[in-house]
Amino acid sequence: MASEWRAFLAEAVRRGLIDEKAYASAATWFESIERGGQSVDPARALVRRGLLTVEEARAIGTALPGARPPPDGPRGETTAGLATRTLSCLDTQTPVSSVVPGLAPVDLPGTREESGPVSTGKYELQRRLGQGGMGDVWLAVDRDLRREVAVKTIRDAVAREDLERFVFEAQVTGQLEHPNIVPVYELGLSAEDRQPYLVLKRVRGKGLDAVLDSIRRGEPSGVGRIDEVRDSPQKMLARVLDVFTAICQALAYAHDRGVIHRDLKPANVMVGEFGEVQIMDWGLAKVLGREEAGRVPATDHDLRAERPDRTAAGSIMGTPVYMPPEQARGQVHRLDERSDVYSLGAVLYEMVALARPFEMAGDLIQILEDVSRGRFKAPAARSQAPWEIPAEIEAVVLKAMARRPENRYASAALLRADIEAYRDGRTLGAVEYSPWQVLAKWVRRHRTA
Repeated sequence: MASEWRAFLAEAVRRGLIDEKAYASAATWFESIERGGQSVDPARALVRRGLLTVEEARAIGTALPGARPPPDGPRGETTAGLATRTLSCLDTQTPVSSVVPGLAPVDLPGTREESGPVSTGKYELQRRLGQGGMGDVWLAVDRDLRREVAVKTIRDAVAREDLERFVFEAQVTGQLEHPNIVPVYELGLSAEDRQPYLVLKRVRGKGLDAVLDSIRRGEPSGVGRIDEVRDSPQKMLARVLDVFTAICQALAYAHDRGVIHRDLKPANVMVGEFGEVQIMDWGLAKVLGREEAGRVPATDHDLRAERPDRTAAGSIMGTPVYMPPEQARGQVHRLDERSDVYSLGAVLYEMVALARPFEMAGDLIQILEDVSRGRFKAPAARSQAPWEIPAEIEAVVLKAMARRPENRYASAALLRADIEAYRDGRTLGAVEYSPWQVLAKWVRRHRTA
C-alpha cells in the first residue's frame, strides 16, 4: 500500500538517510510500480539502489509496525557469510546443463579460497574500469599467466538474490562460447573477505556508444575499419552495418541456447580497433523456460538521477530507451527472443541515425509511456548521420521495433539475414516490392561487367 512505503520514505528522510530529492524520485518510481498492479517493498528497493544500508533499512522497519525487513538472509548475517552459502550451495542439486540446455555442468567454486584476487596476489587490481549498482569492474593482472583481465566484484550489503544473480550471470556467460560474447575465466570467493568475484577477458576497445558519439561529432571513432573510409559516408555506413551483423550473430547464438539478454544497448557492446565485437554484461539475462525468484536486480540505475539511457530494475528491468514495449510495461512473462530483436532494432536505429529512438529530455515515466505505446519517429526524421539512411534499412529498423512482438522478426538470425540481403542487393523480408523493383534488383545483381 502507498501509505506503507510513504511512511517508510518519510522515516528515512526524518533520520537524515535520504534527502527530499531522493524521496520524490523514489515515490515516483514506487507509484509507477503500483500502477502496474504490483506491490512495493521499500526496504528491498532502497537497499538495492544503494540509498540505504541493510542496517539502516532494518532500523526503519523496526520503528514502523508491519514493515518488511530487507531480504539479506537470516538476521545479523554478513554479506560475506551469505556469499559463502550462496556460492557453495546455490543450484548445486541442479546441473548447469539444465539451466542452459545442451551445456556441460560446472561445479560452483564454493571452496576455492586460494584464488582470491587480493589475498594471494594472483590478480593484482590496477584500476576501476566501471561501476554499477551491485559492484565494480577492475582492470587486473593475472600474475600466473601474465595477462590483463577484468575482475568484476560485488559490493557488501547486497541481498541474496543479488548474489544468486551474480553467480547466474557467471554461469550463463561462461557457457555461451561465441567469438562475439565476452569469455569468463573464473568465478570464486576472495579468501580475505569471502566476497564473490568474476574474472573475464579484458576487452580492448571502445563501447559502441562512444564509437557512435565520435562519428556524430565528426571525430575518428577509434575503429580502424570505420575510420579508414571516413571520406566516404556510405562506406562508413557499410562498416557500421558490419558491426551490427556481428551483434546479431552473438544474439542468434544465445537465443539458440535458450538465453535472452534483456539489456542490449550500445554501452553493452565493445568494438575493437580492428572491428572486433563483443557483447558484455549479461547480468539481466534469462534462460527461457526457467522461473526466476523475485525481481531482477538493477545494474547501474540510480534513483537520485533518473536517466532513461541507464539500466532500471524492479518490475521494470532493462534500459528504457532500448527496451521493448512489453518490458516497459513490466510484463516479464512475455519476454522472449523477439524482445531482444526489438532491442537490436533500437540499437540499429542509433547506429544508422546517430540518434536514439526516444527523446532523452522527458522523465523516466514519460519515456516508459512512449516506449510502451511505440511512439517514436522514423530514423530518417531524427538522423544526425553524415550518410543517407537507405529506405530498406529504415524498413528493417521499423520491423524490428514493431510494437507487437508478432510483427517483429521472429529471430535475430532473420534480422541479420535482411541486413545481409541489403548488402548483397537482394530483396528484404521487411520490404514490399513491386514486380518492377524485384526485376531491377535481379538485373543489377546479374549485370555483367
